[in-house]
Amino acid sequence: MIDYTKTDLTATDRRYDVIVQAGGTDTASILRRLATPKGTVVLLSGEASGRIVGLIGRVVKGLALSPFISQKVLALAVVPTASALEQLSEVVTAGKLTPVIDRTYPLCDTADAMVCRHTGRARGKVIVTVTEAA
Repeated sequence: MIDYTKTDLTATDRRYDVIVQAGGTDTASILRRLATPKGTVVLLSGEASGRIVGLIGRVVKGLALSPFISQKVLALAVVPTASALEQLSEVVTAGKLTPVIDRTYPLCDTADAMVCRHTGRARGKVIVTVTEAA
């Protein structure tokens, strides 16, 4: 796993067999440069600010290129369900997956959390905590 807050992906000479982008903003072509000649790039989600069609345009471009290159470019639609979120919670609770958390905000600062998230300043997950009323 690469921590994108500590590693500039475009500055490394290292190549990977599988790259899974789970919420980044790098294009398929940038990620393909990091893959081995027979590597696979999986685009899960992300944002594409400044693009008319957002993430879909990036995914379609990557998929359209796939038949003409030695690497595989795949797109995977992620639909959060209660069951999937429960499974994810179990994996995190068991310590098998550790999310990178940039900052935690109380519910009253949700607007600030959204600004942090949508301006690209977050270097990990932005958490809004909700506490039950006493």
